[in-house]
Amino acid sequence: MSAFRFRLETVRKLREDDEKERAGKLAEALSEAGDANLIRERLAALEDAGRQRMKELDGDVARQRCVAVMMEHLAEHKDVAAQRCDEAKERVQERQAAFVDAITQRRAIDRLKEKQQKEWDTDTRRSEQKVTDENNSNRHGAADSGSVVAQQDFRTKTDDS
Repeated sequence: MSAFRFRLETVRKLREDDEKERAGKLAEALSEAGDANLIRERLAALEDAGRQRMKELDGDVARQRCVAVMMEHLAEHKDVAAQRCDEAKERVQERQAAFVDAITQRRAIDRLKEKQQKEWDTDTRRSEQKVTDENNSNRHGAADSGSVVAQQDFRTKTDDS
């Protein structure tokens, strides 16, 4: 009997490739989200440093004004960074959902392949058992008939094999 052949193997490989691609996109989105979060944290640290500097410059109005302008710019950048973090989180969620979907699709094809493989294995064993049973039946049938000729034919056949 021929070897097992899964008819949807090409589809399974495509699903597997899609899963790998989506995993890469998810990793990329996670990296972008991490970078955006790091920028936001650094801006927050700069803002804290600016507040601290404002306290230190208690009487120096000119320098306080410079720090205040810097703090305004930091606040703008911080808002943009927060927006980018939110967008990055959304991309991560979207890509994670796409990745989970790809995994689900590939696993469904894999389960179908496993099921068909088991069915093929079972059918193959049954066919082999049937041939074995027929051979045994033929052997015992010839031996039971009591015919010397049938027994000699059987011996000749087994010697040739």
